[in-house]
Amino acid sequence: MGQVDISKVTTLCCLLEALLLGDGRPDLKMEAKHLNSVLCQTFVFCYLWSVGGNLTDSHWDAFDSFVRQQFEDNNDAKLPSSGDLWSVFMDFNHKRLEPWERIIPSFRYNKELPFFEMLVPTTDTVRYGYLMEKLLSVGHSVLFTGITGVGKSVVARGLLNSVQEKGGYVPVYINFSAQTTSARTQEMIESKLEKKRKNILGAPGNRKIVIFVDDLNMPKLDTYGSQPPIELLRQFQDFHGFYDREKFFWKEIQDMTIAAACAPPGGGRNPVTPRFIRHFSMLCLPTPSEHSLKQIFNAILSGFLSEFPQAVRSSAGSIVDAAVEIYHRMSVDLLPTPAKSHYVFNLRDLSKCVQGETHTHYVFTLRDLCVQRSWWRSSLEDINNMLNSGEVPNLFEKDDLEQVLAATRPRAKEAGINEGNRDEVQ
Repeated sequence: MGQVDISKVTTLCCLLEALLLGDGRPDLKMEAKHLNSVLCQTFVFCYLWSVGGNLTDSHWDAFDSFVRQQFEDNNDAKLPSSGDLWSVFMDFNHKRLEPWERIIPSFRYNKELPFFEMLVPTTDTVRYGYLMEKLLSVGHSVLFTGITGVGKSVVARGLLNSVQEKGGYVPVYINFSAQTTSARTQEMIESKLEKKRKNILGAPGNRKIVIFVDDLNMPKLDTYGSQPPIELLRQFQDFHGFYDREKFFWKEIQDMTIAAACAPPGGGRNPVTPRFIRHFSMLCLPTPSEHSLKQIFNAILSGFLSEFPQAVRSSAGSIVDAAVEIYHRMSVDLLPTPAKSHYVFNLRDLSKCVQGETHTHYVFTLRDLCVQRSWWRSSLEDINNMLNSGEVPNLFEKDDLEQVLAATRPRAKEAGINEGNRDEVQ
């Protein structure tokens, strides 16, 4: 999604304000030689994310090289020679750029938490949560974009839930759909506000309201090509208020910030007017790497299996590796065709396979093979539901199938299965 240039300049200024003047700010009275280096590195960090924050990860390397070239003659920049600039943040305690991995918290599995609300901390969740927190601290709106299933909503909700007490926020969650109206949107927002005076509304107490709008670009277009719920939000962004729908007087709204998430246009989603998008700092979340996917699902599945015997717990890694491998193979080999236009897979489909395993109600008292068989059955059911057309011929090339069978035969032999019988091994 595109952005107007001025919104990038605004984002740069907001990030600098949040980092240099907000909580955790550096001592601006330090020695000049240290201060120059801190300010320069802070500017590079803010410049990188404000100008390149909405780039897809396929363009990260090119933009990283571009930024390095711009600052190669600046001795105060002190950019890291190893890794890329996307992998570091400004640590004011050490007065230098440090890897994000140093501030990734550990994950604790909570069986009471719904599966799709679980947030396993990774580099991506930490850095995008950090940027969102800093921008919200200065009252600037944030928009997360990226393909379906990369975790836009989970990252935003996790951040808002974790900082609502410390930051004094009252998060309000709104989901847009094709049928959402501007009247209903205004009603939901005003129901969370407190009347300060006749024509002034605000957050309850001394707190701040953050309205998080999910699926921002879902509302359908009206006769004139606009989206009324978005035009209502744009009116607030421009003028900080709404009109009363009955008596037609202006109502000013104080201490409220809008955050949002949406996937790129297509599949029922519509392009959003730049007049609205210009008010946001747009950040594009990348597709998790294979390592990140295994880290996320292994943490969840290992937590679920933590109360089972060691033989069962040790199977978590194998199940996750198999699920990720199948997902990648399906994404590459099972492309949509006119006859099978529903062959469109995203990370949510992979998540449902792992979710199905955590919903298993059997008691495992035998070997880890039982767990693998349970996962295999639930995964096949999920895959069959997605394919919706029975058996898929030639899913694997002949050589690939032989490779899979060769890797499986030793495990089949250990389980007492006739390794010469291909159907039993499969």
